[in-house]
Amino acid sequence: MRGEKTKGEKLLDIGLGWLVRYEFEDYWLDFEAFEVIGEQVVVLGHPEDPTNGKKLFRRKGATGGYDDTADPDDAEATISGFVKWDGCSEMTLGTPHFCGRSDLANFAAVLVAIHDLARDTIPNFSREIGA
Repeated sequence: MRGEKTKGEKLLDIGLGWLVRYEFEDYWLDFEAFEVIGEQVVVLGHPEDPTNGKKLFRRKGATGGYDDTADPDDAEATISGFVKWDGCSEMTLGTPHFCGRSDLANFAAVLVAIHDLARDTIPNFSREIGA
């Protein structure tokens, strides 16, 4: 996984069932991470339908199941926060759901992947301090 060095808002599928939207400056990376809850399947459409296979996310303000969206702009971020040049970070966690130890391990891997994105993207990231 490598972040792009061009500043401006970016979307990155980090794998592990997560999509990250991020922006960075010389010493700072802001991010929102969206958990993929499924993929869109067009049952009555044609297999070549462009919406077929799109990743689905929990919609902002969803009050129950099956209230999802394929648009990250309409999605509820599960994790949001920042990572600084020195590796320090602050994160707000939504309400992630864990079905056992493997989900916890995957969530920890997502947090590490976000830190790695910052390390690989922030031009002035300190490799000595922020490792």
